[in-house]
Amino acid sequence: MIAKVVIGALALSVLIVLGKEILGNLFLLAGAGVWGIAILLALLARGVHLFKTIEIGENNVKLLIGVMNRQSTIIPYNRVTHVRTTHTLFQRVLGLGTLEIDTAGSDMVEVRLADIPNKYLEQILKNLEEKTRGRAGVT
Repeated sequence: MIAKVVIGALALSVLIVLGKEILGNLFLLAGAGVWGIAILLALLARGVHLFKTIEIGENNVKLLIGVMNRQSTIIPYNRVTHVRTTHTLFQRVLGLGTLEIDTAGSDMVEVRLADIPNKYLEQILKNLEEKTRGRAGVT
């Protein structure tokens, strides 16, 4: 989410600089507004992660999402078939990554958490590897 906001703001900035030559200072004012909105959206995207919790228990992984409306997903370790981390170019620049957990009997990713700081992502991955050690497909 943060990376998409930054890319969008950069693209609009290029258009604004090019448009300034044609329409004058109005485009500069619009550019300041675009960057203000981009920064606000980036902060909101960052704040959303304050309301996502992943718990690595003895027998399962538990994902909690939300404040007012709370959603929980519990995945027993014996159902975990694949644990994957990915880093887009912008996530790498920002020190973030994405965690995905696949389960048996599902043809889609059961858990996908984007824009997790790398230091937490490494801890989560290490704990999941310990809990699922020896299972085929878990990386």
